[in-house]
Amino acid sequence: MIPPTTAPHRLSFHIAWISLAFGSFLVLALVLCASWMAREIDTAALNEQKSAIATNVASMGQRIQLEQSTAADRTDGVFYSMHGRFAWVPNGLAQWISQQFNHDRVYVYYLDGSVLQASSHGRQANGAILSSDRQAVALLSTQVAYNLSAPTVGGQRLSAGSFGFRRLEDGSLAFISVRPLDAFASTAGFSGNPLLLASVVLLNEQAMNPISQRFGIPGIRTVGASLSSATVALNDELGRPLAYIQWSPPAPAAKLFQQVALPGIMSIVLVGGCIFGLLAWLRRTSLSLESSQTHASFLSLHDALTGAANRILFEQSLREALHYQTLAESKVLLISVDLDRFKEVNDTFGHAAGDELLREVGRRLLVELPEEATLARLGGDEFAVVQPGIVSDGHARWICQRLLQALSDPFVLSTGIMSITVSMGFAVEPPSAISPEELARRADVALYHSKKAGRNRCTLYEPVMDADRKDRLTLEVDLRNALMQDELHLAYQPIFSASGGTIVGAEALCRWQHPVRGLISPEFFIGLAEETGIIDELGLWVLRRACVLAKEIGLPWIAVNVSPVQLNRAGLAEQILKILHEIGFEADRLEIEITEGVLLQCSTQVQDTLSKLRAAGVRIAIDDFGAGYASISYLRNYKIDKIKIDRAFIKSLNDDPSLMLIVRAMIDMGKAMGLSVTAEGVEDDAQRRALTAMGCTHLQGFLLSRPLLPDRLVQLLAEPGYVPSDRIVANSLS
Repeated sequence: MIPPTTAPHRLSFHIAWISLAFGSFLVLALVLCASWMAREIDTAALNEQKSAIATNVASMGQRIQLEQSTAADRTDGVFYSMHGRFAWVPNGLAQWISQQFNHDRVYVYYLDGSVLQASSHGRQANGAILSSDRQAVALLSTQVAYNLSAPTVGGQRLSAGSFGFRRLEDGSLAFISVRPLDAFASTAGFSGNPLLLASVVLLNEQAMNPISQRFGIPGIRTVGASLSSATVALNDELGRPLAYIQWSPPAPAAKLFQQVALPGIMSIVLVGGCIFGLLAWLRRTSLSLESSQTHASFLSLHDALTGAANRILFEQSLREALHYQTLAESKVLLISVDLDRFKEVNDTFGHAAGDELLREVGRRLLVELPEEATLARLGGDEFAVVQPGIVSDGHARWICQRLLQALSDPFVLSTGIMSITVSMGFAVEPPSAISPEELARRADVALYHSKKAGRNRCTLYEPVMDADRKDRLTLEVDLRNALMQDELHLAYQPIFSASGGTIVGAEALCRWQHPVRGLISPEFFIGLAEETGIIDELGLWVLRRACVLAKEIGLPWIAVNVSPVQLNRAGLAEQILKILHEIGFEADRLEIEITEGVLLQCSTQVQDTLSKLRAAGVRIAIDDFGAGYASISYLRNYKIDKIKIDRAFIKSLNDDPSLMLIVRAMIDMGKAMGLSVTAEGVEDDAQRRALTAMGCTHLQGFLLSRPLLPDRLVQLLAEPGYVPSDRIVANSLS
């Protein structure tokens, strides 16, 4: 019989034994589970690294091909000749590709091996393919020739380009892409010996560094054999491995498990089963509450799109920065960042692409900034950076230049590759000498001057900027008053027929004689009107005045400049046609002059406005043609009526034979497309004779007439030699 006193001990013994066994089993299970989880986490991390590196290497190849395609579309070329063959190849194409896209070696050559251009590491090289590259380039060139000669399948031709990883003769590994220059792939005379473009990008340590820095994976290198699980094979076109990318897997979970395993086991043993269950429940509850609170707190202080600080956190960080304590005397830096022409991105590609771009901009800025800096998105495409501890203005400028450089590389978005520029203004002040509001105002003033100076730059605030800004605001008020009080006036520069020498029309030019400042340049006050929103009212005022005068004096037609800002406004076409109807002026007697930059915007609003105007009979002319980048396709798509050759080409026409050829090509192109051609800036008789001989339609310049006031224009029209309106209109449209 067991003594009663021993029963509790035996029960306690069983309870202790069961508890010990259960605890040991639980600890062992947890250790095994943690070990398995660590292994799975490390395996998953390794697989993610493999996938990221493989994807990045593949995208490297795609990027090289896309960069080749981009370069092949350049149109600012000259004629090259070799062995009796001629091709239209951009001057310095190989060197430009090597410099612009960091291609190690670039060749422009014929299939038979004749090299037109060669570049190595951004510098012009001897006109021959390096011996190390020759065999690999030749194999890919043969494949390109086969693709070009292959029959079409279902009406579609196979991609003519050929690319892949190759082991070069000197043992180095490279990605090589060969493609035909598309404009000549099917040109007669080149079908048997096409013109090709080859890029060689070495897969060396320098090429691996961006991948290593982007993903935080040290020790990425190329090796000849796979000696580790942390490798990615680089295969040739037959799927055979040429080499491997190898790195040292960090195994973070395994290391973490080794550090916390022993303390964790001891804690589990001491706490016990019941307390462990209670603590587990409490932990789950507290973690859930903490996660919810953290998430809510984050959303209240951060921008949901980019993850940067919002305005509330920005103002808090700015106040804290102004009270930042350092051992040495320092200053506070505030940078205002604004994306240039971000509205055009939204209008062209949609708001989804704009949001994606903003997220990527925020990510790049956060990567470049130090830990003590705060990045904030204040709204739209406006960002701000606050950083204490700045030792000098040079230190602040260096930070801004780093941010500019970080945003200068193209962005790879879902809609394609996009390049943008940003403008920055920054102010650097001692913390005790300025308020948060004043520091922010100064940074905004500096940002304004960056945009005024041409964008894509950073500008340090200086006190003189306040005076300039105040002066500009004063001038803005004066311009508004001048428009309301009818202090502006128009001058008219006659446009003459090149063949008959008679006046066929005139261009309306706005002039402002300020009562204090005197005559103000149109380039200045028109730009001011565009920035301040006055341009819509000013442009319609000029249009109405010019058309009224043209009707009163019987001028065949009148040309009026329209700002790009106006063209992007909805309803402009309706407003113009309404004015013409009110004054009874025929639409075909109005000529709207726009710049080439308007066509490059590819804006649906601009297309709609121009289409409505042309449908009503209004003619469209490209002003300063040749100064921008408009191509023939833009002229055809927008159905332009006239081109006006920029005065820069006419100024040195008789001194530079190449300009004579260029101007002749412009005139011939215009005639071939059925366009009228006006030469601006004709200032001597030799220019007039040369342009007339080339077949130019109209002439405009100081040789023929300077801009005139209305009374003087009426007198000029009344002089002998003036042809009646019906004949002039017919001639000018021919």
